[in-house]
Amino acid sequence: MKTVLKVLAIVIVLLIVVVIAVPFFVDANTFRPRLESMLTDALGRQVKVGNLTLSLLSGGVTADDISIADDPAFNKTAFVQAKSLKVGVELVPLIFSKALHVTEVTLDNPEIALVRSENREKWNFSSLGNKNTAPAGSFDAIERDAGIVGRQVQCQ
Repeated sequence: MKTVLKVLAIVIVLLIVVVIAVPFFVDANTFRPRLESMLTDALGRQVKVGNLTLSLLSGGVTADDISIADDPAFNKTAFVQAKSLKVGVELVPLIFSKALHVTEVTLDNPEIALVRSENREKWNFSSLGNKNTAPAGSFDAIERDAGIVGRQVQCQ
């Protein structure tokens, strides 16, 4: 019985060490170019992401210095800027079923520029996420392009 408890304690300690050590060995910034590209394609706007930090203990990723460009018809500056963005996810569904369940999205010090056209028919966010092939405001087209199935994002 004592041997079983010792083995169980060793396994638990090893798991804790692995969870703490993985963020030191995995550089989340290696994913930044692909992340920026995917977000730019999905939003139809240039997206810039700063330093990425992975946290397995809290189950999430933090990105510093987030910037989403504005619609060129409205502004040359950023539509959204934030000091950081934290996205929390449930790890078990992500690891075992490759399903992304977002538990938290937090923007730190966001600056969002909302601009209306001169004829007051359109906002600068109305083209956000729309592709040239999708009619304006078509959420079904946005879901299809983003890979959203049944209102859940599936990772592949």
